[in-house]
Amino acid sequence: MVGRLAIDFGNANTVVAVWDDQQHQAKPVKLEPYSRMQLFQEEQVPLIPSYIHYKPDGTYLIGDEVLQANLTVHDHTFRQLKTSFDTVHAVQIGRTKVTARQAAEDFLTAIIQKAIKLLAIRKDEPVALTVPVDAFEKYSKWLTDICTRAGLKNLRFIDEPAAAALSFGQTVRQKDDYLVFDFGAGSLDIAVVRFELSEQDKRASNCKVLGKKSMQLGGNTIDDWLVQYFFNKHQMNPQGEQAKKLAWLLAGECRAAKEKLSFVDTADIAVTDYETGKALTLEMTRQELVDLLEEPPHEFFLKVDRTIRGAEQMAQFAYGFKREKLSGVFMVGGTSIIPELQKHLRRSFGKDRVAVQRPLDSIATGAAAFAAGATLYDHIQHDYAIEVHNLQTKKTQMKLIVHRGEKYPSKEPVDTETVKAVIYGQTKFQIYIYEISKEEVEPGSEFIDLAQVVHRDDQMLRYVCLNKNHPTLLQTVRPIMHNHPALQIDFSIDENKHLVIDTFRFETDELKVPDMKQVVVVKLN
Repeated sequence: MVGRLAIDFGNANTVVAVWDDQQHQAKPVKLEPYSRMQLFQEEQVPLIPSYIHYKPDGTYLIGDEVLQANLTVHDHTFRQLKTSFDTVHAVQIGRTKVTARQAAEDFLTAIIQKAIKLLAIRKDEPVALTVPVDAFEKYSKWLTDICTRAGLKNLRFIDEPAAAALSFGQTVRQKDDYLVFDFGAGSLDIAVVRFELSEQDKRASNCKVLGKKSMQLGGNTIDDWLVQYFFNKHQMNPQGEQAKKLAWLLAGECRAAKEKLSFVDTADIAVTDYETGKALTLEMTRQELVDLLEEPPHEFFLKVDRTIRGAEQMAQFAYGFKREKLSGVFMVGGTSIIPELQKHLRRSFGKDRVAVQRPLDSIATGAAAFAAGATLYDHIQHDYAIEVHNLQTKKTQMKLIVHRGEKYPSKEPVDTETVKAVIYGQTKFQIYIYEISKEEVEPGSEFIDLAQVVHRDDQMLRYVCLNKNHPTLLQTVRPIMHNHPALQIDFSIDENKHLVIDTFRFETDELKVPDMKQVVVVKLN
């Protein structure tokens, strides 16, 4: 069974797309009254602003409804829903306290229900959801819970850069390598991909991901820098009460000015001081914006280059990728519209290799193609191991179970392990999964706090326990004798990159272990 619907939940805008089987292409969908039309290169693109505003009676406005009511800056309006869904932020509305998580859930639920009704989506029809490259497992599970409650039963997840690459599937060359530059409001996601096209079926574009890298840098980051720049120009204390009252309104004005500077040379930023009623204004030129991006500690273009290099190094290590053989660069996401950023990439990769096509909706349309059957040939980026106890040395060791480059979903188990009792009368067995990365770890980086860093074979490796706080627990019916086999475990990878286990009865001294089938352990990268 193939699907049609795809949803790209974004920090600034959310895009719904559907696959048109007659025209053999995906297209964004306008959901009245939530969508607004955004002009890009003489084409109107339907976007749903990621806003939700709660009325005193508990009902709410979604997307463009909030803009039309001029309620984007209001105590009862939630913004940046994608990055704030798991925060403790809450607002008292009448007798009810609404959390950011509930706001994000209400927002997505309303969109899903509207799309199901408008497009007559069957409950068992595959629906594609996009996720960031570095999405946490709890984020995917959160999306699953929302969709399940809304009635959707068949979900497929696709990385945002890979979805963007699929949207270009009919214009790329066979066997060539491309770089997907996905720059949205919340993050920068880079993917080096290779296409294998099918002449028989235009939907059967195989996109092989060679390397990925992500960074928490986006349009919202630039907006924050502009807000601070405005405060500095007006000699205002950013931590003062006056600045705090103006911050959200000013953020919207700065965002509008930033977007305007992509098309004109100057833009005005203006807000009204709540205390004095005086208008505070600032004229900004495109060059001043570029200077702000480049100055320390922002170093915008340096951070962009580092993220690109990270993805390229991963692709080079695993597949021998070379930049000089790159066939093209696809720039997608709203922040990719910045002219100086486009110039920067053209200087780095060559003018003819950088394309900016449909940056606002390409992720959603690529995901719709994925739901409709376009195959994404992805692979596992790192080695993975389980923690085992050596009964002879009495030391804990790592045992590889998944090798870098493994395809998914796996048709057969990628590894089978027999677990033995470490102590006499053992009945409980905990499964710890470690990610092993061969990336270079710089002193002082965040990896030092997250992982054990070791040197081996002249390489610096990092081991990160993915389920340290919630290991998978398996339990036998009866106690197992020391050094006796307790259970057999098959490790597999499902279509959503989850590591799943199947445990089987292992009879030793007439002791039996209950079967456990398709138990999800962790999300792999």
